[in-house]
Amino acid sequence: MKAPLTILLVISNISMTFGQELALNDVHIGKPYTIVDEPAQFPGGVYKMHDFLRKEMNYPEEALKENVSGRVFVQYIVEKDGSLTNIQVVKKLGFGLDEEAIRLYASMPKWTPGKIDSKPVRQLMIFYVLFEKEFGNSN
Repeated sequence: MKAPLTILLVISNISMTFGQELALNDVHIGKPYTIVDEPAQFPGGVYKMHDFLRKEMNYPEEALKENVSGRVFVQYIVEKDGSLTNIQVVKKLGFGLDEEAIRLYASMPKWTPGKIDSKPVRQLMIFYVLFEKEFGNSN
């Protein structure tokens, strides 16, 4: 009776190892990571990013007229070279704010990429742009 149990354990370990290899090979397929050893970051960190957003923001006239404020959540990929790609809004406010959030992210300088085992990787991220009337410039 011990032999079948041993065979079952060996088969189980082989399938777990094979599954881990498939997960590790995702990097060769090019899928971005969501969990990394060292997260990607804006040059100078999150406070510099907020400063950048405040200085570069052009508050849309339509949003000002309608008294709209809040957060637009943006999803993007930080590439291995630090550039941002696949920028898209995942939580909208409308009134021109979604387009402004995309414009802001598209105009950002290159980031420090995320890393796994000290090697740069593509990282999928979601962050927001806070729109408040006291920040930004009206057109």
